[in-house]
Amino acid sequence: MRNLLPLLFLAPFASHPCLAQGVPLASVEARGPHASIPLAICLPGNHGTILLKSWGDQSSPPQPIAAPTTAGVPDFSATAMFGSFAQEIDIDAMSTGNDLLPLVHQPLEPSSWYIDPDPNSNDGWVAFLFSVRKNTAGSSDGIVWQRAPVANGAGGDVYGVFVEADTDPSSEGIPSELVDHVVLEQGGEHIGFSAPLPDVVAVDPFIPRIAAGFHNSNSNNFLVNNALTTTGSGTYIAATFYFSLTPSSAAVVSTLRVNNVSWVGAMPNRALTGADVLAITWNGTSWSNPYVYRTYEMFGLDPGADIDSLCVDVVDDHTTFSLCGSPLLSAHWPSHPAPQTRPVRRTSDGQPIRLVNTGDVDSICAFDPERAMFHRMHGIPVASAVVVPAIGLSVAANADLTGYHAIVSGWKTGSTPVDGTIRLYVSFNGGAPMQIGLPVQRSRADSSVPFYLPYTWPSSKTSISLVATFQPAGSPDLYWTWVVKLRN
Repeated sequence: MRNLLPLLFLAPFASHPCLAQGVPLASVEARGPHASIPLAICLPGNHGTILLKSWGDQSSPPQPIAAPTTAGVPDFSATAMFGSFAQEIDIDAMSTGNDLLPLVHQPLEPSSWYIDPDPNSNDGWVAFLFSVRKNTAGSSDGIVWQRAPVANGAGGDVYGVFVEADTDPSSEGIPSELVDHVVLEQGGEHIGFSAPLPDVVAVDPFIPRIAAGFHNSNSNNFLVNNALTTTGSGTYIAATFYFSLTPSSAAVVSTLRVNNVSWVGAMPNRALTGADVLAITWNGTSWSNPYVYRTYEMFGLDPGADIDSLCVDVVDDHTTFSLCGSPLLSAHWPSHPAPQTRPVRRTSDGQPIRLVNTGDVDSICAFDPERAMFHRMHGIPVASAVVVPAIGLSVAANADLTGYHAIVSGWKTGSTPVDGTIRLYVSFNGGAPMQIGLPVQRSRADSSVPFYLPYTWPSSKTSISLVATFQPAGSPDLYWTWVVKLRN
């Protein structure tokens, strides 16, 4: 990288004799391409508090998001969002409206929504981050089941999965190894929790970027619901926070009043439930009172249902959710004829989206990164005919866009760490790859190594590619990550 060295295009590696050989070393698998991104997290009984897990891995517990120091930046502290009523708030699902999820309906199959990556994209794919309720994963749930003894019944982790990829043969797409393969993105120990790990109940990857002052004019439109807005009183970043509450919290919030007026706007003629979705809106200096965004009646749900995971796509105006006790996803799309709430399926085979087979999915967020254009914020994994991914690479921009946090992971056999050498390579605009820095010798119990890569983007359009290798000590074999692309 420029300060880093000029970041690997695929063609220069085609003749490398070791490139396509090797199989994954890890029975403890490589972490996914979102391992290094910042996250907003809620824990049970949160009183409206959102915790910030920073860029890369962290060794101390995430702390409540602090009030911003810049005027106009949304304040995600519990006091700012909910004031004196925060003690009654228990968030169990949240979204900022940036969960772009490309859904289509098929006239001959009106009972379902189908996920369909952007047909005009060269690299289209769709991914989810999610967590599960502790002690609900079964033996058919792969890495989630394997993590259960480590992560408080797997409840303390954040996982990722790619559910659809572009099938255009001229497209790079994403590595096939990542499609329908659930990976550990950020274990509770990487988030900074200590044993016993807590049960993560809500996750959002967009809040940390908004709280850092990003908006959709300085982030390649990554934040589609956060415009830089100018009014007579100044400039601010627009934001809406969508959330649902636990049933017990919803019942209490129903009764809260200010000057004998309900604290929640657009209240239905009944008590709130865990299947209603609320929202608050930032006006540059403060948040609105909560208002009802969607009701359980709109969703076609029973009043006893509890929405415990939530994606809101403001571009297409639909809401995807799962219910407490279920791994299945449904979506509500009010601009289409009934049924407006339908199960979500894959276009490729018509199968229902099941992020896990048996675990209770209790938080979700969706990525359609080509549509959202976050090439500069998060590295996009791409497929290559010559690279066989056996270890993992994740790259995420720092808060000030002056560098990138990278995590290389996955070289562990059983419970025994493997010694060896990690190398990162980079190329600009398809140029010859260059090694970044010195080889790193590592023997780490968690098989993850972080790097920080300083870089300042030029004003000209630039395409950057990264790849990493791991060479076990005393072995000629090289094990490769998928290729990660960035561009401004």
